[in-house]
Amino acid sequence: MDKKSLVLIALFVGTVVSAQSILWTGSYGGSYYDIGCSVDQCSDSGFVIAGYVQYSWMDTTDVYLVRTKSNGDTLWTRLYSTRNRYEYIYSVQECSDGGFIMSGNMGDHNGNSFYIPNLYLIRTNSSGNILWERTYGGTWWENGYSVQECLGGGFIVTGYIFSSSTNSYDVWLLRVNANGNEMWNRTYGGNGWEAGHSVAQCSDGGFIVTGVTGSFGAGRYDIYLIRTNTNGDTSWTRTYGTSEDDEGYSAAQCSDDSLWTKMYGGGGDDVGYSVKECTDGKFIITGDTRSFGAGWSDVYLIYTDTEGNKVWTETYGYGGNDAGKSVQECAEGGFIVGGYTSPSIDSTCNFWLLRVGKDIAIEERRDAVIKDRLTVSGLSMSSSVIKYSVPSFCEISLRVYDLMGREVAVIADGRHNKGSYSVNWDSRSVSAGVYFVILNSDGYKESKKIVIIK
Repeated sequence: MDKKSLVLIALFVGTVVSAQSILWTGSYGGSYYDIGCSVDQCSDSGFVIAGYVQYSWMDTTDVYLVRTKSNGDTLWTRLYSTRNRYEYIYSVQECSDGGFIMSGNMGDHNGNSFYIPNLYLIRTNSSGNILWERTYGGTWWENGYSVQECLGGGFIVTGYIFSSSTNSYDVWLLRVNANGNEMWNRTYGGNGWEAGHSVAQCSDGGFIVTGVTGSFGAGRYDIYLIRTNTNGDTSWTRTYGTSEDDEGYSAAQCSDDSLWTKMYGGGGDDVGYSVKECTDGKFIITGDTRSFGAGWSDVYLIYTDTEGNKVWTETYGYGGNDAGKSVQECAEGGFIVGGYTSPSIDSTCNFWLLRVGKDIAIEERRDAVIKDRLTVSGLSMSSSVIKYSVPSFCEISLRVYDLMGREVAVIADGRHNKGSYSVNWDSRSVSAGVYFVILNSDGYKESKKIVIIK
């Protein structure tokens, strides 16, 4: 095809789409229960998603790692299998050398309905081949929910460890070198049950940990926030919560010191598993919701301003059990969400990646009462005729947006008299892709989708 543009038109009726709508999705796995827990964008703009495979209820599990291109196409998959143990992975990060670090737990299967795991780390090269794997802990339960490569090399992990002195569990912070050898470990907690769900290194080299405490706070369980120095010694701790059960699943150092709290959700159970500060100081949160959406649970994505006020929220799902476990802002803009999806609540599930846009909301709909006011016709290889009608004197806006919500063309703007109008849009000035022509007129909104192929 030459350098001219082919403009294809699609009309959507009764659907709500937005600039934060899906750019692409990828489902990965087989016929078992494939639970995606963590996603990271790689240095080549592709992605890695990690989790585990459970073969049947109460059966053993194996670690599953999927590496994709930037468009979600699979580059390779790795299944780390022993088949006589339980192995769970909850966190993955690309390392500075292009390999990967994963954390979770591993335990022997003794034919019983339970197992006793240790914290588990796997270090691989860029092709997913294991460089080393280590377990840490004693004769009781230990777990590693979150791992991060440290600025000076090596890794920091948080989870929980059994405390014989309290006969309960404490937050565990474990520092290892680049070969997985332990440098130090620290525990935090009281007489109740504690766990660390997320760890991040701060700009001063110390660490911030969030999780849950049953020893301190206002309720039975509260959010537990721990700030340490580079050696894991406590700088301060805080608890946050209500009289109900509250847990913290994700923490990161922010670019400013503003303080606020917000709650998001409806009448059902809504959980946020991952939060990231965006490059513009706003925040993106993912989790799952049973208040909104199409299924038993849906992926819940919330984008807020710098003060936590909702800019937009979105749900994604296919009618079954869908969840977003990890989110990250992409280098190219927009977000990647990692989790899992199933078509019904009684079916198996697969890893799920969702690549979504950002910024403004674009509703794609047609009013059932008012006759269509927007059409696109007169197609050619380089342009199209956009026709619109104005039923009475009013302000109108007719613009073109890309899938990221960025304005690429202003077709018409300002006050219009009653009548019909026609504008020729030259699409040679934009690159190939999907675009939306949006008409706003005195409270009325209508859009057409245009696919440009070059």
